[in-house]
Amino acid sequence: MAFAHALIEWQASMKARGSLDLLGPSTKQAIERIAAGEDPLRTGRFGTANGAAMRVTPVGIAFACAAVMCLSMPSCSRVS
Repeated sequence: MAFAHALIEWQASMKARGSLDLLGPSTKQAIERIAAGEDPLRTGRFGTANGAAMRVTPVGIAFACAAVMCLSMPSCSRVS
């Protein structure tokens, strides 16, 4: 719960400095729900954006073996 409130405070401080678009729609909705008194453990469960994919991409780029990545690319990009 402390992290949720720290995130709310951080967002408020960033807004005060003019940064209005740092959080995605799911995070913004979760913050609004926490501020309204909902349980932080439940507010972020039903996000509709791709934040996890955005966060993990740099990790894959930084640590991927080029040969393995090239071999696995066709199966990873196949329409399911």
